Amino acid sequence: MKGLNDPEQRDTKKAASVRSGAAAKMRVVIVEDPRVTARSMIEHDETDVSELWLQYFGNGGNALSDEFESLLYGMHEPSALDLDLLGLAVEELRAVRKRSRPGY
Repeated sequence: MKGLNDPEQRDTKKAASVRSGAAAKMRVVIVEDPRVTARSMIEHDETDVSELWLQYFGNGGNALSDEFESLLYGMHEPSALDLDLLGLAVEELRAVRKRSRPGY
């Protein structure tokens, strides 16, 4: 019977520890493109392009309303900052809608 002082036993535990540590560091996070969420909100009458643009612009977005709509529908590729600001606008509008529901 192998004890805790057995070198082979220690190496096996160490290898398992290294593998679990590496797996924890390789966690993959899937983030939905905020344009998809925004278009879904528009399709379900949760908001409209004007309200979404106003929220985006108020958060520091620099695309004008026509440019914003073309970014929203994929005619132009947005910058990472534009995507972040759109995501923030979506979250804020959803929070407002949630608070306005009866029973909240």
